Amino acid sequence: MLRDKKVTQTVIIFLFIYLLSSLFLAFGSKIVAQRGFPLGFDIYLRWEAARAFWQGQSPYTDEVTARSDFDIYGRPRAEGEVAYTFYDPAYTAIILFPISLIPLHWAGVLWSALGLAILIMLLLYWGWNIRPRPAPWLLGLIVLSGIFFRPAIMTILNGQYSLFIVGLAILSWWAISRENYFLSGVLLAISTIKPSIFLFVPFVIILWALRWKKWNILTGFFASLAVLGIVTLIQIGWWIPDFLYRLQEYSQSLSQQIIFSWSLKDVISFPGILWLALSAALLFVGLKQLGNHDEFPYLACMAALNLNLIVTPHIVEYDLGVLLIPLFFLGTKWSGTRRGIAVWLFLIWFPWILWFITIWLGGSTLQWQNLVWQSFPNLILAVIWYKIIFKKDLATLRI
Repeated sequence: MLRDKKVTQTVIIFLFIYLLSSLFLAFGSKIVAQRGFPLGFDIYLRWEAARAFWQGQSPYTDEVTARSDFDIYGRPRAEGEVAYTFYDPAYTAIILFPISLIPLHWAGVLWSALGLAILIMLLLYWGWNIRPRPAPWLLGLIVLSGIFFRPAIMTILNGQYSLFIVGLAILSWWAISRENYFLSGVLLAISTIKPSIFLFVPFVIILWALRWKKWNILTGFFASLAVLGIVTLIQIGWWIPDFLYRLQEYSQSLSQQIIFSWSLKDVISFPGILWLALSAALLFVGLKQLGNHDEFPYLACMAALNLNLIVTPHIVEYDLGVLLIPLFFLGTKWSGTRRGIAVWLFLIWFPWILWFITIWLGGSTLQWQNLVWQSFPNLILAVIWYKIIFKKDLATLRI
């Protein structure tokens, strides 16, 4: 009964934070629009795609792209400008159905506000549970630092997925901790909404569920994907070829028009090889946890998350927002030490620190985006490995 009461209180607090976030961004959206793009503009193409989907049309058509371009640019797309083509799995339209029911401007505001509310809620929950409990000024610093985490800011401004996925992942692990395995599987299935940043982690958890016969996780995960797949087939038919074509076309278009912040060719650079080696070694260590019934494969999940980022191309820095997952994971191990909190704050501010140094040395934001992709994941992995080798406090990882 007490646990259910706490869940209810948490939901009420989250809804209140979401309301405040929505009001704040509703007033701030006019200021954001002055930079050339509306607030949450990346959700605009998903909004158009979802509406087409529920009208029985393919979300991958040129008409959907043309409408998306007009929504974002405020005019027809000019020659040489990036085309905003829908390239997500078609079942994304089912997950985003509620967004498609509201006016376009408010879809951008409410989607961005959802990401901001998730971020604030996670920061408050983690900071409040630090023992000994931090002074109000320190808790405020933790929350403000997390809000100003640069990849999170870009996720909110652009209307991207990373904060939504972070929320789903942590909620899924919370469901496992309460032995609500079916719900965990459902949440993991929804988290595949953007496979380029969160496809490998669910399958690590699937391996864990298979090993320890947590059948309801498998049921929730595959039943949810089955329902999404069946509804999609009924609505628009066989969509995989169109999806693959658009994905390839979009990648080729971007490579001709903009510079990727991270691409497969970067894997063969020194930072790329280091990132791959640290992630692969962590996966090996993490998978060994599957043999212990009392442990959850957190390390394997962190490794899978990094490997997922390595093998897919990325632009700008918003996809780095999913690294809040290992940052919160590290934060739980440091919650009792002031030194640990200081290191955590340094990691949160590192993208900004690197940006100021890059600009001070005469570099550009584009150069910084490349640098932050090469350095930030490696820095987090280095800290994890330090904790494993020297502190040995990641040896037992209970859920």
